[in-house]
Amino acid sequence: MARSSSPAPGPVPVVRTFSEIPRSEVEWLLEPYLPLGKVVMLEGDPGTGKTFFALWLASRLSTGDMPAELTMGVQMNPIDVLFMTAEDGLDDTIGPRLDSLGADVNRVSAFEGKSDENGKLMPVSFKDVDVIEAAIKKKGAQLVIVDPIQAFIGAEVDVNQSNQTRPLMSGLMRVAASNHCTILVIRHLRKSKRDVAASLSGLGSVDITAAVRSQWTFGHEPGDTGRLIAAHSKSNLADPGESLAFRFDEEGALRFDGVSEVTADDLVSESSTPRRKQKKSEKAADYLREKLRAGPVPALEVIQGGKELGLSASTLRRTKNDLGVVVRKTGGRGAGWVWVLPGWREGQRCSIPPTGDSDHLCRETDLSSTKGGSGNGLEHLETPKTVSAEPVL
Repeated sequence: MARSSSPAPGPVPVVRTFSEIPRSEVEWLLEPYLPLGKVVMLEGDPGTGKTFFALWLASRLSTGDMPAELTMGVQMNPIDVLFMTAEDGLDDTIGPRLDSLGADVNRVSAFEGKSDENGKLMPVSFKDVDVIEAAIKKKGAQLVIVDPIQAFIGAEVDVNQSNQTRPLMSGLMRVAASNHCTILVIRHLRKSKRDVAASLSGLGSVDITAAVRSQWTFGHEPGDTGRLIAAHSKSNLADPGESLAFRFDEEGALRFDGVSEVTADDLVSESSTPRRKQKKSEKAADYLREKLRAGPVPALEVIQGGKELGLSASTLRRTKNDLGVVVRKTGGRGAGWVWVLPGWREGQRCSIPPTGDSDHLCRETDLSSTKGGSGNGLEHLETPKTVSAEPVL
C-alpha cells in the first residue's frame, strides 16, 4: 500500500517582543515632507502642475541643490531618482522639463516597464513588486516617483474598494521600507470635493490616504496671485511643514518662491476665501461618509482607518451617533460588527452629502457588474434588536 504523503507545513508565525526590536529614528530625504523608507503622496487637480513640482523635487535632489530655506542651510548630497509615468512623453515633455530645471539627468532614470522573454516591453503595475524592487536596486534610487497612481494600480482593481487597494499599497510600503527609499505617488483629486478636508479629497479609497505617511496637496494659490502652492496636508512622522510656493519663470520653468500661509484645505475649497481650520468632528464626518459610501465596513477597520488620519475612536463613535450610522451584526462566516450609513440596503451605493445632511445618504445603484455586491463580503446582514451590545473599540 502506498504511503500517504505528509501535508505540507503551513506558514510559521513570526513574533518578537518589543525588547527584541531595535529602535531607530526616522531618516529624511527632505524633512518633514519626504521620509525615507515610506510611501508619500502628492495630489491635486489635473493641469495644476503636480508633475512639474515632482520633477522640481527630482531635479533639486539629483543635484543636492535644495533651497536653503528647506534644508536649514545644511548641504545635501545628490541622490538617484526613478521616474514612472504613464501620462507624459519622456522625450518631448519629461526630458525638456528636467533640462529646464537644471537636473543632473545622469541621476534621473525613466522606469519604462518590463520586458518578456522575447524582449517585448510591457507595462508594470503595483502587483509587479519584484520588478519594481529590481529597478530600484539597479539604479540605487532613493526617490521613486509614480505618476499617476491610477495608471499603475491595475486595470482590474477598483480604486474605491479598500479590500482591493490595501494589499497593493502594503506591497509598495514593503518595497519602500526594504530599500530605504521614498516612493512618491501622484493622485488626482475627485471632481466634487465639497469643501471637505484636503486629506480626504483624493480619488479612490480613503485607505490609500491612510497608507501614506506624508501628503502634499498642490494647487493654485487663491486670489489669482499666479503662484502654485504645495501644502502639507498630512504628516504622521513629524509636525506638518510650511506650505511651499512656486512660480513659472519667463522661460516656463518652475521656480521656488518662498513659503505661503495658504493651507491644503484652502487649495481644495470650492470658495475663493481661505477656510477656517476644520474641526475634528467635521473631519470625522467626512471620513465616515467616504469610508462607508460603498456599503457596510467592519467596525475595527473603520476605527483603524480613522486612527491613521488622527481621529480617535471616541471621536468616531460620537460622530457615528451624530450621523445616525447604523451598527449591525453580520451573519455566516466571518460574523462581526459593521458600520453602515443610514438607509443603506443591498444593491445601493451611498452618496456623499454636504456636511450636516444625513437624510438621504444612500441611493439605488446598479451594482450587478460588481461581484459580491459591495465587494466586501458583508452582503448578508442581520438587523439587531439593539445595537448596545457593540463592543467598545
